[in-house]
Amino acid sequence: MKLHQPLFIVLIPVLMSSCYYDNREELYQNFQQTQCDTSVTTFAAVILPILQDNCATSGCHVGNNPQSGLDFSTYDDAQLTATDGRLVGRITGSSGPIMPPGGPLPNCEIEKIKRWVNKGARNN
Repeated sequence: MKLHQPLFIVLIPVLMSSCYYDNREELYQNFQQTQCDTSVTTFAAVILPILQDNCATSGCHVGNNPQSGLDFSTYDDAQLTATDGRLVGRITGSSGPIMPPGGPLPNCEIEKIKRWVNKGARNN
C-alpha cells in the first residue's frame, strides 16, 4: 500500500485538472457567429451591389471598354456569365484565376451569387 500512495498523490491532481465544465456560451460570450442569409438573393438588392463593389469597378468590368467585354454594372452581362457558368467559376477559382484579382470574395457573397445562379439568375 505504501508503494501506491505516492502514485495516488500524483494522479489525483492530474485527473482533477483535466476535467472542466465550461460551456461554449460562457467561454465565447463576446464571439458572435454570423450566418450567411441566402434567403433573399434578388439581382437588384443583393447581387448587383456585390458586382458593383467588386467587379464593376474602374479598369475592370465597367465602362466603354470593360475587361473581357463584360460590363457587370447591368443585368445582361451578369446574367450571361451566370448562366454559362463563368461567373461562379471565376469567383470560386474553379475555371481560371480567381476573381476579383485583389482576392476572393467573402464566402457569404459567393454563396449568395451561387444561390442566385441556381435559382435561374433572374432580373428581380
